[in-house]
Amino acid sequence: MYGNGVDDWFSIIYENQPAGEIHLTTVFEPEGGDKFAEMQSDLEAQNEQLAQEAAEAKEALEKLEAHKADIEAKLAQQEAEANQKKAEMDAKLAEAQASGSMQEAELATLRAQLEQQKQSLNAQTSNLQGQLQTVQHHAQAMTNPNAGAYFHIPPVGQQF
Repeated sequence: MYGNGVDDWFSIIYENQPAGEIHLTTVFEPEGGDKFAEMQSDLEAQNEQLAQEAAEAKEALEKLEAHKADIEAKLAQQEAEANQKKAEMDAKLAEAQASGSMQEAELATLRAQLEQQKQSLNAQTSNLQGQLQTVQHHAQAMTNPNAGAYFHIPPVGQQF
């Protein structure tokens, strides 16, 4: 069988002697239509869908990278602010210790304020680092062709 039918020569033998040949040609047309053409059109449709999904994934990756850059900038800004506040508090503490004019209660209050600000900044830093790790994880999942996971990318500025 070749393609959609038979096209072959057959020998006819009568009493152990060749009596001739017959050429048999058939055409096979299945009721459901040409399966090969159907499979080929299905494959083309799947390839188009995959190309569209790849483009969407690239766009989502670009958004994730932009969001990652925003988070890194905020983290750097907060670290700079924390270092500046720490330096100011250290200077005030050193000034108070050097002058000796500050009472012990005021010194304890300054230390408590310094510790409170450190904890607040550490919490903010930790939160931003968590967001950064999440963005990096999503970016890695987007670049992995075997990931198979789809997710929603929130607009820049919103938390996950």
